[in-house]
Amino acid sequence: MPPADKTSVPSADGVCFFSLIDEVIFSLILLCSDLASCVALRRTNKADGHRRVTPALILDRIDASLAAEGMTGLLDVSRQPTSIPLPVGLSYFDYLVRSAHLLDVTKGWKRWTKGIYIARNKRMISGSNSLPVPICPASLHLTFPYKRAMSNMPHAIAQFAAFGGQLDTDQDGTLGLTRLRRRQYRIGTEDIAVVPREGLEGHPYQAAFEAKDPAIRILARHVVFSFIYPSFSGYINQRILTHSISILDFPAVPREHLTRGQLARGHVSEADGMKLLDEPITDKTVLEYMWPEDFKVRYIGLAGDKAEDTYAALVSVGEGPTAIGVDVRSFEQPISGAQGGHGRYPRCWAATEGFMQSMGMDYDRLGIQQTFHDE
Repeated sequence: MPPADKTSVPSADGVCFFSLIDEVIFSLILLCSDLASCVALRRTNKADGHRRVTPALILDRIDASLAAEGMTGLLDVSRQPTSIPLPVGLSYFDYLVRSAHLLDVTKGWKRWTKGIYIARNKRMISGSNSLPVPICPASLHLTFPYKRAMSNMPHAIAQFAAFGGQLDTDQDGTLGLTRLRRRQYRIGTEDIAVVPREGLEGHPYQAAFEAKDPAIRILARHVVFSFIYPSFSGYINQRILTHSISILDFPAVPREHLTRGQLARGHVSEADGMKLLDEPITDKTVLEYMWPEDFKVRYIGLAGDKAEDTYAALVSVGEGPTAIGVDVRSFEQPISGAQGGHGRYPRCWAATEGFMQSMGMDYDRLGIQQTFHDE
């Protein structure tokens, strides 16, 4: 009598044991396969491909990528097809595949950790202002209509394109990214251009140039010069940190132009100013740019860039032709009925004074005058 075929030997409950083994082995093969192979199987094998290569499988890959990049809980995809609008021409499965591909091919996602926390603490995240920030289907569809479009873009820019449209600002609507032409993009209402390494010859930012997160300059339409940032992510994180600050808030502007949250401003000595502008600061978010004549502006985040923070505050330091200005700003909820900036914004004042002391500076002698406006 010939041996029985393995598929004809059912288990006690009617399910073939060998079929179960085959399913487990096949699932393991899919998990170990690259994303392109999984998608190809789904497209070429309508029966087994659609049954085995499911949204759940792609979600598992996304979870693994987020965990590997340290972004679990900070960034995510929509977990249900009905929970987020999908643009015409993009299915839920394709949305997941494009998200997974982006997470696979671009690295260094932790460059966005501090900016995402600041965005939450400034209530900039669309919807409920909660984490994680969802990858936007419309942005993926618009920015990456085909796979090669993702590889033609520096990693940091491609990453931000996927979720920048979920960050709202007072002035610009959202920080959504639009590709204008080669190496040029629009973020909200501001146009920028990538500065290649050769474009930084002799510039202080040349040594730290990184192709995956390149230097950028503002394509200013209303002034005769433009600012240069050492990295794209630094530019975006500064936009998030200062999103409700007008260009009129530079320390030399008259008092009547003070805006919400601005607590103190003034000019400091050259020695104190250069210490704030040039010395390394390891425990704070430090963002900077330079403008013509090599004048530097630095933003130092005092609060808002950590998971446990509940408000944001910063000190900005600006180098000009004749003086160095300092501006203190808080985005904490003011204490109603309290008097003066110290009373209404106590956490920001404590953070500012503590930071200045850590830099070996006496805040009281810096010459920064308390002038706050929160109406």
